[in-house]
Amino acid sequence: MRFYLKREESSSLLVLFAGWGMDQHPFLSLLPPERDVLIVFDYRSWQSEEILAIMAEYSSLHLLAWSMGVWVAQRLLAAREDLLAKVDFSVAINGTLAPIDAVHGIDPQVFKGMVDDFSPQVLELFNKKMCRRELSRFMADAPRRDLAGLHEELAHFYQEVVALPEGDSLYQMALVSKADMVILARNQEMFWQQTPIVSVPGPHFPFYLWRDLGGCLDFCRRSANKKNTL
Repeated sequence: MRFYLKREESSSLLVLFAGWGMDQHPFLSLLPPERDVLIVFDYRSWQSEEILAIMAEYSSLHLLAWSMGVWVAQRLLAAREDLLAKVDFSVAINGTLAPIDAVHGIDPQVFKGMVDDFSPQVLELFNKKMCRRELSRFMADAPRRDLAGLHEELAHFYQEVVALPEGDSLYQMALVSKADMVILARNQEMFWQQTPIVSVPGPHFPFYLWRDLGGCLDFCRRSANKKNTL
């Protein structure tokens, strides 16, 4: 795993576990001022000691996990009770704990086909499905990753991902994009049956709906509070 860290000397840390194929660049324009932010990406290996050490420095953690990052964050943090105790709020964004699954994620045959046939054209099609109308904005800040590394990461997910039950989830709510063409909204809703769900318009990459990642976090917190008062 790799990471990007923005320090503002805050006592709390906003952590984003990004999805497959990412680095920090699509999120640099979305960094909230006056917040410490850690962006985790590149899951070709599970080496995470430095990331966990950074998280341990803070008194509170705010967790946004997106796409395949939903599964990764669960895998990484489930056994770390010291860090889980610091999590003030946690959101699964357009992902599940069974991300390679015909009912609850991406159909395994579709995922395998992407691994087997990976090419610049396959990546271009994926980005179009991921961003839809916001593709041009995303591509202006596209990840600076080489094709071989993206393929290696994709294959690593296919080999390593095992479905985890919702009952083990560390997430307090799930945010689901109605127009998600990567992990269909109905598949996400089918998985998160015991977890509060908030639906938003937009594609698999939903972050342009807010001014920055802090706005996304604040929206999710407000939505959770509304559900808790019903």
